Amino acid sequence: RSLGDYKGSLEDFNKADTLSPNNAFTLRNRGATKRSLGDYKGSLEDLNKADTLSPNDAWTLQGRGETKRMLRDYKGSLEDLNKANT
Repeated sequence: RSLGDYKGSLEDFNKADTLSPNNAFTLRNRGATKRSLGDYKGSLEDLNKADTLSPNDAWTLQGRGETKRMLRDYKGSLEDLNKANT
């Protein structure tokens, strides 16, 4: 895939999720890809699930904080970003 091919990346992460469901790494990265495509609700769903599977992972918390900011959940965003930095 070429750099910036978010739609292609999303297809790849969807395939990876089919082959290995409940993989926090895949969900975290698919969530980041969905955020890049403007699918903030879908991103949040993946990042919440990734956090359930791998609690308090700094990368997941940072990504979820950014997604919550895009959804204007500023309090939730700040909570996740603060947790990610501890």
